Amino acid sequence: MYQEGGKQNYPIEAFYPPFKNFVVSCNMELAEIIYSGGLSYASRHDDAKLQAMKEKAIRHAEKLAEELKNLCAD
Repeated sequence: MYQEGGKQNYPIEAFYPPFKNFVVSCNMELAEIIYSGGLSYASRHDDAKLQAMKEKAIRHAEKLAEELKNLCAD
């Protein structure tokens, strides 16, 4: 989806600058960007795709939790 020729026609990184600018303008510090693509409820009728989506969502949640834990430790 986020690639040249895909639905969005740009890689996901092309959408980061406005968010980075917002962070700087608010005098905040940018943490690691954690992208969560490939999670779609549209796959709910395909058991294999649903299971893969659930596993990816769990890995994403674990990565977010670890990043938050690291931010709080600083």
